[in-house]
Amino acid sequence: DLHLHLWNANDGKHLQQIGPFPSPVLEVAFHPANPWIFIASHPSIDGRANTTATLVQAWDTLTGTPTGPPMNIHGQMRSLAVHPDGQRILCHLDFDIDQGDRGHAQFWNIEDKTPTPVIFRQQNPIHAVIMNSTGTQLLTSDADGTARLWNTEDGTPISSPLRHTSPIKEMKFSHHGRFFATATDNGIVQLWSSASGTPLIPPMDVGSSIVGIAFHPEDEEL
Repeated sequence: DLHLHLWNANDGKHLQQIGPFPSPVLEVAFHPANPWIFIASHPSIDGRANTTATLVQAWDTLTGTPTGPPMNIHGQMRSLAVHPDGQRILCHLDFDIDQGDRGHAQFWNIEDKTPTPVIFRQQNPIHAVIMNSTGTQLLTSDADGTARLWNTEDGTPISSPLRHTSPIKEMKFSHHGRFFATATDNGIVQLWSSASGTPLIPPMDVGSSIVGIAFHPEDEEL
């Protein structure tokens, strides 16, 4: 129905209906401090979704109303994540008309709704991107099985490319952020150092039936 619905996770009660939107919702992300939710959708032209552009709108979850005008991004959104400082939002785009490329990640300033100058790119289009719990590092991957570890403040890579023998299925940072794990389609799981981007232990062959990976809350098990 082109609306987003908020529910109480404790008792299952319906809290808020947000929308309607001009097209189906693409991605959502909660603000870490304010009662806001960021919602990405395509604008509408003559009743049809304009898939070459994305609107990222912040909504007040208490009132169900927009907090201001949306960010107007000239590209197709793949994922959203709010930085822990609450001042920036990480946008992963399948393509960007302004930049003339495909598959990169970039932070946008929430207050003035402008992109920051640092753009995270790999040799091939970025397929997935995750951020650690403190927002100091990003991990990106492309379709050919190469991952990159980045400093979020200046956009510099922390290590050389992290190459895998198969496309990467999933990536996860540990809760404390000192290491991260990658899992490939052929069932190889590798644990890496977040400080150096080097393997910490030999790769684990868990089998190609792997669906995903997750760290124990105390980061002692994977």
